[in-house]
Amino acid sequence: MEMSRIIFSVYIDPNEIYNGDPLDFKSAQLSKHLKALKYKQEEYAKICDADYRIYELDDAYRLFLDRLDHLEVFETQYQCIQHYKHYLMNELSNSYDEVLYLDLDVFINTKENIFETFNLSNGIGIYGYLDDKPEDQENIKQGWLSYIPKHTSVSVKTAAMMSLCANLNCTFPNYVFNTAIMLVNKKFCKKIDYMNELKHIKETIDELKENDNWWADYIRNYFSINNETALSYLVHKNGVKWQSIGPEWHYPYNSRNQAYDIPEDSKFIHVINKDFVKVFSKFNYWEWCYI
Repeated sequence: MEMSRIIFSVYIDPNEIYNGDPLDFKSAQLSKHLKALKYKQEEYAKICDADYRIYELDDAYRLFLDRLDHLEVFETQYQCIQHYKHYLMNELSNSYDEVLYLDLDVFINTKENIFETFNLSNGIGIYGYLDDKPEDQENIKQGWLSYIPKHTSVSVKTAAMMSLCANLNCTFPNYVFNTAIMLVNKKFCKKIDYMNELKHIKETIDELKENDNWWADYIRNYFSINNETALSYLVHKNGVKWQSIGPEWHYPYNSRNQAYDIPEDSKFIHVINKDFVKVFSKFNYWEWCYI
């Protein structure tokens, strides 16, 4: 039987939610290269014989914000957008057999069909990694770091996830999943149960920030209901099967490795540093042809 599939992304224009405030570098670069990135993802959906949809600021998103307010889990606009992709993924799984989510900063460098590469009966397809120096990958296991992290640091997300899991005595790896690329089917999407768990996660995180003294203050004070923390926790808490798509299908291009050449066999490049010009040039993608 032929599978119904969809690839989707989310782009909430920061100019529409931040009241005209100047954009930071990453937001400005994403906005500047939006059309070229969208075109690349649309073309890949055709290769996969999948529908493609991009969700933007509309009444449905505003209603979603109201829902987060009602649940008392609204923290920042950025966090809301991240929660929104999980909500949409669950909704789309009601209509499609398989769903691939891509952040818009994911550059496609393959004609290989990811849906045919990974058998989703074996679990969701996702990638997790520790984005730190080797010594701090060990330090975080002991509750501290050699530097003061940001609230978006992978180490902070990892610590929060570890704390949530330890609170329930469930097993977990020493890293969080990166949710820029997620491949799911209905069965496992429903088992994650993201939206129904969100309020409980927020309440538990608030308690852990006050009472979990295992972590140094400069780590614990940054705990939040970050979507990557939440998803990683729920996968382990709810016994959701998962499989790593590996760096070949999720190459994280960021400030730590931007001095190095991107591997030629990288199929999906997650351009975290937003240096799209360098990535386009590397793979001979002439942006002006598509805008």
